[in-house]
Amino acid sequence: MNEKNTITKTAMITVCGRPNVGKSSLTNALVGEKIAIVSNKPQTTRNRIYGVVNRGDTQFILLDTPGLHKARSRLGDYMVKVVRESLASVEAALLLVEPIPHVGEPEKILLQRIREEKLPCVLCINKIDTVERKDDLLAVIAAYSEVYPDFDAIIPISARTGEGGPALLEAIGQRLDSGVKRVTIHLPYDKGGLLDRLYQEAKVERVDYGETIDVVAVCTPRTIGQLGPLVEGWQPHREPWES
Repeated sequence: MNEKNTITKTAMITVCGRPNVGKSSLTNALVGEKIAIVSNKPQTTRNRIYGVVNRGDTQFILLDTPGLHKARSRLGDYMVKVVRESLASVEAALLLVEPIPHVGEPEKILLQRIREEKLPCVLCINKIDTVERKDDLLAVIAAYSEVYPDFDAIIPISARTGEGGPALLEAIGQRLDSGVKRVTIHLPYDKGGLLDRLYQEAKVERVDYGETIDVVAVCTPRTIGQLGPLVEGWQPHREPWES
């Protein structure tokens, strides 16, 4: 059977981190072919490039973003803006870091943004093939866990050798399976453009045209939350102290 016929879920994943940490190399390793420019200069990867990976019933669409850094030019401003905006349209984020037990200010700012977006986030510690003792990774994990204790998974990887790649995709897939459910969405005709988005982010099972565009689809919690009152039976999230 053709693998694409078994795909039932699609996940938009943004890969973010500092320049030269290995984002493009990781994307290339996971996709299996060179689809993003690998260079020592962050400017060479300033364009958003998609890579597609099929694993089981899930299609991962990887969004390779420019390196996270302080803007010092108009190009730098654009690149930082792309990183931040990319978080608003994805199901999960991969934070790619080097095996150094220190969390810089750019990473702290990014993690705060991820927290605000309530995004699932996987910490990927890259270049483990350069670490002499695997126990040294514990200090790195401890440093990042102290700043952001809400990582959905922490995966040591080597984008160069491919080590850890399958575990990374499995961790993302498991997180996406959490809370996925079938819902009915009522789209006003002036919001019909959202249907295209649903075809990209969810498994659309049926579309009926009446007073509204009625869509039955299997969606992630994030997609449901973004659609809000357009989802039949939707209730706004309330913290325990708000009830």
